[in-house]
Amino acid sequence: MDRASVVNTYNEAYATAYNERYLLSPWAKHGVDFEVEIIREHIGDGPWLDVACGTGWVLSQFPDVERAGLDLSPDMLDQARAANPGIEFTHGDMTYDIEAFHHRWSLVTCMWMAYCYLESMPEVEALVANMARWTAPGGSAFIPSVIDLEDLRPHVQ
Repeated sequence: MDRASVVNTYNEAYATAYNERYLLSPWAKHGVDFEVEIIREHIGDGPWLDVACGTGWVLSQFPDVERAGLDLSPDMLDQARAANPGIEFTHGDMTYDIEAFHHRWSLVTCMWMAYCYLESMPEVEALVANMARWTAPGGSAFIPSVIDLEDLRPHVQ
């Protein structure tokens, strides 16, 4: 999906309904709770960067940790800012290097398969390289829900 389509999809109406529809609904809650617990195990005292942070709901679960978010959608960032007053949010593309982020974060996450919006393997590689570059020495990068590349073969059901 191209960037303009992502921004058009994640508009104000979509952003406003996102948490209830995709994070807090009964069918999603188990997975969301599981991933929040994994973050809890790895976060320490921060600082933490959530790449493709969306509405900032996950960030809001850790109010005592220094944290920040990056997202492509201005409307999702509006929701994130409302849910997390006073923390740093950056409007930007996860495939573009941000020099100010270099080696800054103890934990860098990219949740909810946001990488699936990337259009090519070089873009996925850019995301992974950025996450590694943005992670402080001794820190961790976390990309949950990574699917087995074998599942992408056309003959697999």
